[in-house]
Amino acid sequence: LAPRGQGLVTLPGNFLAGALLMTWRYKLPLREAWGLRSVHPLVWPAVLVGAPSGFLLGIGVAEFTGIFLPVPPQVLEAFGQYLLPEGMGIVQLVLLLAILPGVTEEIAFRGLLLYGLRRQLRPVALCLVVGIIFGLFHISLFRILPTAYLGTVLALVTLLTGSIFPAMLWHAINNSVALVPTAAGWGLFENGVPLWIYPIALVGLVGSLLFMHAVGSGYPGVTKKGRGESDGRPTDRE
Repeated sequence: LAPRGQGLVTLPGNFLAGALLMTWRYKLPLREAWGLRSVHPLVWPAVLVGAPSGFLLGIGVAEFTGIFLPVPPQVLEAFGQYLLPEGMGIVQLVLLLAILPGVTEEIAFRGLLLYGLRRQLRPVALCLVVGIIFGLFHISLFRILPTAYLGTVLALVTLLTGSIFPAMLWHAINNSVALVPTAAGWGLFENGVPLWIYPIALVGLVGSLLFMHAVGSGYPGVTKKGRGESDGRPTDRE
């Protein structure tokens, strides 16, 4: 499918409708299973700092992957043309390839999948497994590790805040930062990210996550802060 078809058919069909079907089939509590909880207002500025910082580090992950799995230039060019076809405006691009995936993919992965695995895995393993599954779903070999990195960070954001909403915004910002400069012809980082930016991005990412840890409610049944909330069942998880 072209991006328009992918955005309007594949994403809602595979993720949103699938999540609704599983929620109904197994009689899951919608709010808890999808992580639909309010968050502390200070979480939002942390997302605005952490998302672009995490994106810059993700470029480093992609470049590191390229050392071991070099991608032919023509493959990257074809992939870029697939994502950015001529005639697609920036507003439409952001809607179909940033906001829509940010909502539907988060419901499926950091909502339903994380909820389903929350009692089988410790928090670190839970983030990694959700991230790896997210990466594998994107199929393209050169995208698996960078996408798994993003999925792991988004799972951590969900555990720290106890809600899927910050991960949705983070995901949408990540995709927008990746797509909009190229679509607008700004030519940012055409020759790669300067090395001095990575330490700054790391500080931004870690700082935002630590801040979320300080103000966030935690995920019920998984984190210490989240114990006793929403689930209604006791847990011995520390």
